[in-house]
Amino acid sequence: MEEKPDMIVFGNLDIKLYPFVLFLLEHKMPYAIIAHDSEIFVQQSKIKINDVVRRGIIIKRARCIAANSRHTRSLLEMWGLSKDKIVIVHPPISDQEIKESANAVTKVKNDYYNLVTISRLVCSKGIDIVLRALKIMEEQDIPYRYVIGGDGNDRKFLEELAGELGMKKKVHFMGNIAEDTKWSLLRHADVFVMPSRVNPSASHEGFGMAFIEAAVFGLPGVGSTGGGIPDAVIHGETGLLVPQESPDKLAEALIYLYKNPEKREVMGKTAMERARIHFSPTAIASHFEKEFTGRI
Repeated sequence: MEEKPDMIVFGNLDIKLYPFVLFLLEHKMPYAIIAHDSEIFVQQSKIKINDVVRRGIIIKRARCIAANSRHTRSLLEMWGLSKDKIVIVHPPISDQEIKESANAVTKVKNDYYNLVTISRLVCSKGIDIVLRALKIMEEQDIPYRYVIGGDGNDRKFLEELAGELGMKKKVHFMGNIAEDTKWSLLRHADVFVMPSRVNPSASHEGFGMAFIEAAVFGLPGVGSTGGGIPDAVIHGETGLLVPQESPDKLAEALIYLYKNPEKREVMGKTAMERARIHFSPTAIASHFEKEFTGRI
């Protein structure tokens, strides 16, 4: 006699799972979902009504749903789910990142303020906001270097914007980068910055994993209050959060960390400790198991 699993866990919400969900429901087999962000939000004008209904059935009939942030939990609650059915389980960093970050205990000293963003070059990441904030910083004669790792549809627009703002020599677009290059950028940076904007009709920051990856290298994060970033960056402790769409406030936060290197260092160390203790694969797996125990 074959043993049935105690629970099936889906790694994300995919409408293609609907036939399998019906099979599980018919055979009274419980399932759970790991929810990320924008796949939970539905603009009914852009999605077939049948798919909206199916998505709702998948969500509502799950025994438990693990949201990757409080923001994603709020999207799930829009479907009428009770809070006790939703748990928050953040994604983990990799053991390799923890190993590589061991060389970042002593930060590399620079003659300039070294800022970095590693992400897809799309509107939701808010890199254009960073460029406008840097223009404000220039008015205070702050020596900076801004490195952007990643590629995407907005690269041409961002390169042109950097040119229009007169900062081509200080802003470096590296395109797609290898893991080794990413780790090197994080070792040499002073601050990780990504003021993401929430656009319900497009992909946006469901959690902000890039901030945790930077944190394990001892970098404080400067981001927006949009989406799941407040789960990744603790304002005033592991970095600073600013309102969305605000180059002025972003510049203010970046200037504060530039003028207060001791505070920046403390935030970086706190961010590193938090990332290594609470976001390791072992820690997240333990938390996941704890949250799902008793729901089978």
